[in-house]
Amino acid sequence: MDAPLDVPGSSPFKRLLRSTCGTIKRSAPREPLGGISVRMDGALTKNEFADIRRKRLSWSVMTLIFTNVGLLALAVAAWYSFGGISQTLAYLRGDPLITDAYARSVGTIERGSNQEIVFKISNHSTRPVKILGAKTSCSCVHLDSLPLTVLGEGSLPFRIRFYAGVRQGKVVENVRLFVDHPSQRRLDLTIKGYIP
Repeated sequence: MDAPLDVPGSSPFKRLLRSTCGTIKRSAPREPLGGISVRMDGALTKNEFADIRRKRLSWSVMTLIFTNVGLLALAVAAWYSFGGISQTLAYLRGDPLITDAYARSVGTIERGSNQEIVFKISNHSTRPVKILGAKTSCSCVHLDSLPLTVLGEGSLPFRIRFYAGVRQGKVVENVRLFVDHPSQRRLDLTIKGYIP
């Protein structure tokens, strides 16, 4: 005698399964239909139910693998085109001004000395974008003369001079550039270093 297969899950799941597939039985006479053997009354056997679950699982796994490979390919293309994920995200946000790096390190710098840091700022729009002014987190950071205009689809080096005073330890200074473009009002840069 054929015994119904106990389908795991809640009672609504069992009702749904039975309404779509009929009663699931352990063994029964089968007829081939569309590559899946089905009972004459439309119910699936235990092995057929397992086969369908395996096929769905393998389809899910393959979809996941192809999605991950696609995302990895996009990340590599973004890195190659823009130099990094941050720059790519800025481009996708619609920022016209993108730098080659949003943070730079001066490394170890002696007290009382200074170091110049250069950021390459590129304009990815077709119209000129003006850098109107800046705000720094410390008076030890001096900028190029402002305002500056970055021509459409052009780039320019932006120089920042960092003066190491009498303080010691890890240094993190922020520079906020104010921009006249409607989709980007500011551009934030960071300078890091260590003073022994």
